[in-house]
Amino acid sequence: DPGARAAFNDAVALYKAGQLGKAQAAFEALASGGDPRGEFALAVMHEHGQGVPRDLEQAKAHYRRAAERGYVKAQLNLGLLLEAESAGRAELVAEAAHWFTAAAALGQRDALLRLEGLAKRGVPAARAGLGRLHLTGSGVAKDPGMALGMLESAAHAGVRDAAYNLGVMHEVGIGVERDARSAAIWYREAARAADVTAGYNLGLLLARAPELTEEFGSPEPWLAEAAARGDARAAHALALWLEQRPLSMVDATRVLSLYELAARAGKPAAQVNLAYLLAHPDSDDAQLELAYAWTLLAVEAGSNVAEANLRRLDALLAVSARERARERARELLDAPPDFVPATTDGLAGRLAD
Repeated sequence: DPGARAAFNDAVALYKAGQLGKAQAAFEALASGGDPRGEFALAVMHEHGQGVPRDLEQAKAHYRRAAERGYVKAQLNLGLLLEAESAGRAELVAEAAHWFTAAAALGQRDALLRLEGLAKRGVPAARAGLGRLHLTGSGVAKDPGMALGMLESAAHAGVRDAAYNLGVMHEVGIGVERDARSAAIWYREAARAADVTAGYNLGLLLARAPELTEEFGSPEPWLAEAAARGDARAAHALALWLEQRPLSMVDATRVLSLYELAARAGKPAAQVNLAYLLAHPDSDDAQLELAYAWTLLAVEAGSNVAEANLRRLDALLAVSARERARERARELLDAPPDFVPATTDGLAGRLAD
């Protein structure tokens, strides 16, 4: 944005000229507009008492807002402040490691050195972060062996993210032989610590490897928990799994509800499946119109299957009904989703749906 760039340059000029009050106002205007450079500049002023009283809490708040927007200098400085004030407090050291990891992944060399230092001191969060960087090759050389050692150390110390990433490594075969049982062990560890994606991955793994269910149980509770915690992929996967049961055991209402949750979160495959169930031979006009609406949304998302289904529905609905269905599709599109696909911050490599 040329305008924002010019405004920032003007604010920096005021700062360098010693007009700190005017500079502060200019940086505040930038920050209120969501510009991380404005937040960073305000953080520096509060950290060093330039034109404002020195206030490290204010500095951290501004650094954090800039860091959350991916501003690498803020990520480094926030990590440094947290590390300096940690005095052995594990939660502050862990947060510092988180921000050093984020900055190091973007190539910030000083952040990487700090992270490596914390890892050498045995800080579990730092080992988890450094392991993830070596797993993905972000900011460091890709080294699955190094990643494995770091992540195992962190996971055994209870770092959830590390357990999840070990699950990915064992399931995919990164740095280790592919081993579904080991993957399930690590996914379960992370899922029990409330990692939603780990629960989804474990449920999916158990659905694909039924020989593991004697030890790890049915996929259903893992997928249901992940769906309840906001993962649309899990809702869709659970609906598919439930549909594979003998017809007498299928809870049609529950299956429809799960498909609808995933469909409302924008998942095209769920939209197609929901429409398919709505458009059965005994469907009334309202159900067919709703099926048409969901199919239309799936078509707009690029589903080839939905395109073929839409042609079939065209033959079943009058022009006026199709117009009502299109209006319903717009309403569905504009409505806020019941929930959205969950993410877990700072984790490597999501598995394909």
